[in-house]
Amino acid sequence: MPEEPQEEYKVRVKVIDKKGYCAAGHEKGDEIIFSGFFPTKGNLCLYSYNNMADILKRKRFGLRGPFETSDVSYSRCPDWENTVTFEITLLEKVPRRRNLEDSASELRRWGGKGDGAIELREKTLHS
Repeated sequence: MPEEPQEEYKVRVKVIDKKGYCAAGHEKGDEIIFSGFFPTKGNLCLYSYNNMADILKRKRFGLRGPFETSDVSYSRCPDWENTVTFEITLLEKVPRRRNLEDSASELRRWGGKGDGAIELREKTLHS
């Protein structure tokens, strides 16, 4: 089994071009910052997130895809008539979350209960 990456990075998603109408309201210059699984600044359309999820996962751990030659990647909105183009950039290292309590705490901060992760951990430890 491959070893888990030991470093995590912040990732910036920036709207660099918009053609037509964006139903999510993205505008040129908008920035979304990811630290871990959740955005810590800004919001991102679900469809655009789905298009760039693999890139975000790689960037989060400081990795590059087979055709990436720098810390900058690009993604587009799946709506080809009203297109938004995003620049995805690797930023600085952040402390690595090491346990489920940290993830549950982050989830609660964004409005979720977060109790499921703790309950799952307790069941796993005591079974």
